[in-house]
Amino acid sequence: MNLTASEFDKETYFSRKFVSNQIVFMYTQLLSQYAVNAAEINRHIVAYLIRLCKIEIKNGDGDEMEFDDALGKNELAAKTSTMEPMLYNIGLLTVLDTILNDKAIRDKNDFEA
Repeated sequence: MNLTASEFDKETYFSRKFVSNQIVFMYTQLLSQYAVNAAEINRHIVAYLIRLCKIEIKNGDGDEMEFDDALGKNELAAKTSTMEPMLYNIGLLTVLDTILNDKAIRDKNDFEA
């Protein structure tokens, strides 16, 4: 039992169970109701989106991949990939634009960073 618990990879579990377009859409719809949501709900939604940005996509064989091109080491190819592009959808960007441009919430303490 302890061996199984020590081998548990939380990032793999999170990326398999809680990362999909439907989940991001659900959180987007929930965040679109930011004005009536409790502050804790909005914080949890933002925490999920931040965690989603930080999840690294791992290579299947586990080896560090290094690419060389004609001019030397290709730095762009050596960068790690994350799940951040899942957030580049028009629905979420529209909701975030609405929140950032909402003048009614600028002075409220519940919406401070």
